[in-house]
Amino acid sequence: MDLRWPISRRNKAKLGGGESNLAKVYNILENNDSALIYNTPTVKVNEKMVYEKRWSGAYVVQGDIYRSLKKYDSAIIYYKLSFPLAIRAFFYKDYLEASSGLTSTYSALNEVDSAIYYGSQVVTYSKTFTFTEGLLNAYKVLYKMYKVKNRQDSSFKYLELSQQLSEQLYNSSKINEAQNIALGEETKAKELAEQKAEQKKQLFAIFVWLLILTIVVYINVKRRQKNKIKKIEEDRKSNELSAARDLQISMLPKKVPQRDDLDIASFIRSSTEVGGDYYDFFEHKGSALYSVCGDATGHGVASGMMVSVTKAGLNGIDALPANTILHKLNNVVKNIDLGTLRMSLNIVQIKPTEFELSSAAMPPVYHYVAATNKVEEILIEGLPLGGLREEHFDILTRSFNTGDIIVQLSDGLPEAPNLVGEMYDYERLGQLIEINGSKSAQGMIDSLIASVDSWLQGKHNPDDITLVVIKKK
Repeated sequence: MDLRWPISRRNKAKLGGGESNLAKVYNILENNDSALIYNTPTVKVNEKMVYEKRWSGAYVVQGDIYRSLKKYDSAIIYYKLSFPLAIRAFFYKDYLEASSGLTSTYSALNEVDSAIYYGSQVVTYSKTFTFTEGLLNAYKVLYKMYKVKNRQDSSFKYLELSQQLSEQLYNSSKINEAQNIALGEETKAKELAEQKAEQKKQLFAIFVWLLILTIVVYINVKRRQKNKIKKIEEDRKSNELSAARDLQISMLPKKVPQRDDLDIASFIRSSTEVGGDYYDFFEHKGSALYSVCGDATGHGVASGMMVSVTKAGLNGIDALPANTILHKLNNVVKNIDLGTLRMSLNIVQIKPTEFELSSAAMPPVYHYVAATNKVEEILIEGLPLGGLREEHFDILTRSFNTGDIIVQLSDGLPEAPNLVGEMYDYERLGQLIEINGSKSAQGMIDSLIASVDSWLQGKHNPDDITLVVIKKK
């Protein structure tokens, strides 16, 4: 008779958990081969279980092992596999350990933005769930990454935080050491009283000396940083903004297409030195004209990167339907992985007697119909580029006859606030387009900009304003 108990999945989980802990020990001892031997079976058992019953710790340990082996791509995969499981089971320590591992991994790969993102996650969640070791690692990585990005204020901030936390750990270690000595030597208290007193004096002297040294170093570093920042900050800002501004301008077309059948005009005004709006035109011989209008998340160099990726993805596009182009471009943006950066974009394909429109999270396109003197607000809902892989986009077709006008725009104009915070409004914009339907493309833009400037009453527009107007001759 076989008296052995069968091993259920729950028992396998317990055994696997023990093997993961042993693998973690071997990883700490830098014996990565043994760590893999113990943890890999645990991962395999885990993957055979129903997803809801899997545990995140095995993936975190596997990520740590691969990171030690410098197999960073594999490490990233396993760390990210642990996230949904840790959140589902409220194992926030596993979430923090995986985020810390990704911080170090992306730092080793010199992927600055990703390292900053996951380091910031550790810093944020460590406020609620104590994770001192990971927090110290995050501070150090963020200091290095911001230094690479030449963001001196942020770099110095995390250098200062890492020094403060290191001091706290040092002081806690000394206090625990003193307590352990006191407890271990309790029976010899009388005999070693003088010796302990002397030790305490020495420790105090060392502590005072280290504290003074730390303060001196801190003051000296801070003084040098301030002097350095004061000297180079203006030049740095000027050079950075100038380069980013040049990049943004280079992404825009030098002139609008000149066609016998179309009257085209465009306008862009950035809310800061470097904005995130973008427009462009693409023509195919014997085919249609493509008009593109977009709005990247944020402003500055980051949004400039997204515009560059979009411009490169659209360069040399085939004469495809607008929604197919958005589908292909979305996958390009998703593959590049710019973190949280996204790109809202719409494409109008203009044909001899009609136009096709597809949109990725952009404001509505306005279609003025000359025959009825009415304006249609065409809104296509959807996600921005870089949201979900293999996202598909809707497409609409409208007739386009003589006197008809198409207005593409970013949200900067209809959402412009006046002095009391009231929004200009999309309905007001549609009415104004209808009133000015008889004007040229440039005349339409002049009327719209004059109206929103009057609405702002001298207030600086908080968001970029972009307009593309196409009128059928």
